Amino acid sequence: MNQGRNNYSRLSFFRNSSLLGAGLIIKPSLFFTADKLQYDHFLLGCSSLESGIQFIKDKTGVEAVKGGKHPHIGTHNALLSLGEKVYLEIIAPDPEAKSLIPSYAFLKEMNAPTLFMWAARTDNMNDLLKRVQQAGYKNSGILPGSRQRADTSVLKWRSLSVETGITSVIPFFIEWDISSRHPAIDSPKGCSIVIFEIEYPEPEKLKAVFTQLQIEVPLKQATKASLQLKINSPKGTVLL
Repeated sequence: MNQGRNNYSRLSFFRNSSLLGAGLIIKPSLFFTADKLQYDHFLLGCSSLESGIQFIKDKTGVEAVKGGKHPHIGTHNALLSLGEKVYLEIIAPDPEAKSLIPSYAFLKEMNAPTLFMWAARTDNMNDLLKRVQQAGYKNSGILPGSRQRADTSVLKWRSLSVETGITSVIPFFIEWDISSRHPAIDSPKGCSIVIFEIEYPEPEKLKAVFTQLQIEVPLKQATKASLQLKINSPKGTVLL
């Protein structure tokens, strides 16, 4: 995916359904400030789910398990645990869906699986929304979401997407319902995060946004925005 894709498409995505930095380095033990935001999951886009699952299996030796469908979006996914309450989501167009929403049409054109988005977890979405509003950012509002799992149990969550003027590297935010089992708990294990790094041409601009959202992380300048996730796996270290 083009890393220049902006956050407006994310807002469109969340308005259509509720499914769903700047060398930013986040270590597994590092918590965000305020309501203890943490990274929750990373989205690896691909043109077909089977090719994405095979891609990850070839690189890591671990086969992701199919998670479920997002009928209002037109996608389906497969999951792989990266540790306690953090996972990789492989997402692709669902060939059985009636349609794919425009903001995710790019998945059909992907030549290779690409990390294109990430989600930060909050335990207090209401407080986070207040910070976003105080900062003056356009946002999706808090949106409820749910998905039926293969075992017929239902995952429930609330999500929030924010338009900050920073392209491609600001996360969307998720708060899991207390009644829901976090997807990482029973997803295939064997992989763990070494480092999650985000690069961006204007680190000071990004730092200002993160400060307003009370996200405190190191920043690094780079020529292009990119998301890079390095993980340990049975086959060694893998960079996504």
